[in-house]
Amino acid sequence: MKEDIRDYVCRDLLLNEDLKIEDDENLLLNGVLDSLALMRLIMHLEDTYDIEIPPAEITLENFASLTAMTEYLENRLGIRAA
Repeated sequence: MKEDIRDYVCRDLLLNEDLKIEDDENLLLNGVLDSLALMRLIMHLEDTYDIEIPPAEITLENFASLTAMTEYLENRLGIRAA
């Protein structure tokens, strides 16, 4: 799941497949993602995982890093991390 998110961010949002994003890098505070890119990412995640992400859950805690996004999605989908 984390690699799928990383691939989407690099390939579709940033248009740079060679970009290296660390798992815990804060993509919002570091300026990697702006608000428009974040909303595109949210729509992608909703479509991909067939869920609705409430606006109240779109927080730095849930969406700042690849790790945070993965943990959020795993919790929403009821998946236990290995």
